[in-house]
Amino acid sequence: MMSRRYRSSSSCFMVIHPAIVVAILLLSWQVEGFVSILTQTAERTTRRHQLWLLSSTVTEMLVEEQQTDLVNETHPDETNQQELQAYLKRSAERSLDEFIETQAPSWISDPHQQQQQQDESSTSSSSSSLPFSCTGCGNCCRTQGTVYLEPSDIRSAARVVGAPSLLEFCQTYASHYLLVDNVTSAEVAATTTTSLSTTNDHEQDDLAQLLQHNKVWILLKEQQQQDGCIFLNNDTNACQIYEARPVQCRTYPFWPQILQNPQLWNAECRRMDERDDIDETDGADDDDGKTVVLPRWTPEAGGCEGMRPLNDSNHDGNTADSEDAGVPIRDACRQLMDYTLADQRFPHRAEEVPMSPSIEL
Repeated sequence: MMSRRYRSSSSCFMVIHPAIVVAILLLSWQVEGFVSILTQTAERTTRRHQLWLLSSTVTEMLVEEQQTDLVNETHPDETNQQELQAYLKRSAERSLDEFIETQAPSWISDPHQQQQQQDESSTSSSSSSLPFSCTGCGNCCRTQGTVYLEPSDIRSAARVVGAPSLLEFCQTYASHYLLVDNVTSAEVAATTTTSLSTTNDHEQDDLAQLLQHNKVWILLKEQQQQDGCIFLNNDTNACQIYEARPVQCRTYPFWPQILQNPQLWNAECRRMDERDDIDETDGADDDDGKTVVLPRWTPEAGGCEGMRPLNDSNHDGNTADSEDAGVPIRDACRQLMDYTLADQRFPHRAEEVPMSPSIEL
């Protein structure tokens, strides 16, 4: 009985054992599948996280771009103005380069070109500056001559003095007016009525309209009691419209007739005092090495005491006083170009028409 039972138990064990093995195999397969599922899940999670990070980055970039656009929309004038100013500056420098190359006097040159000249030669034939420094004497404003204001200067000067209208400004400070070369009677008729104060005279009404359309130049009056520009303050030697002074004033002494050659520059120089017994220490050397005494300023001959003579033996722009740096050649050429362009705009063929005054100063 016992042995039969034993055999039965043994047989039963042999039957159960393969099942356990299969179970274990199934379990291991399930574990492996579970691990695989976990791995895939982790990978998907990682990819989702990466996508989230990428999405967040793109979102931040879009938000930043929108904020930038909002700033540009909020301040469009400031941004555009900076770009416009930069463009105008580059354009002005290119125009100056062209002017220096084609129209500047041959005895002066652009300092930007000097390094190249020095590289090509052991000595430079040009100087970096012209010997001038304004002393504030006011003599240039007392020199006999004519001073014209172009349309843009008229507007600026009228604004500085607080004139109620362009016409009243011209009637107060101008002795004559000139019409630009391209003005026509049709333009006078086509102009609209303005708010300027005018007389009943039809000519004055037309003049007011032409002033509004930048068709008029004016010739300034002189002081009645003494020589000098009408805008000169004799107590301070200061210009009353300095920030809006005419182009011929703000470009002096860098005029074409003065910068034509070194001799004409030296001829414009004046000594700084009016003594007849002046020592020979304020002048230029002549060809023999002797000092030439500079002449005195006079209303008829004019001249400038702020200009220093060039070295006659070496017409390269060197000053008599080496400590005075002077005005850089490029800045001098800029003034020369401004004067030249204004002279081209000036209505040389126009008749100077007397201005009917409204106020006598």
